[in-house]
Amino acid sequence: MNKSEKKRSGHGGQRQGAGRPSEGAPKRIVPVSLDDELIEIARHLGRGIIAEGVRRALREHPEAPSKINKPSTTPA
Repeated sequence: MNKSEKKRSGHGGQRQGAGRPSEGAPKRIVPVSLDDELIEIARHLGRGIIAEGVRRALREHPEAPSKINKPSTTPA
């Protein structure tokens, strides 16, 4: 059996039941550049998860629009 005939594993790719479902409203991936200090602040705010720290900082910012400060109505 050569490489082209090798049986593919059943792992990877989209399939029903794959991965953990996201919580709350649908999310988009947005590339952001942060310096080391901001990364550490975000990591601290997010309890080790940088993306969660960024979301938390934006939601709690005093100049954030009121719709961002409202809790999600989507059941978890």
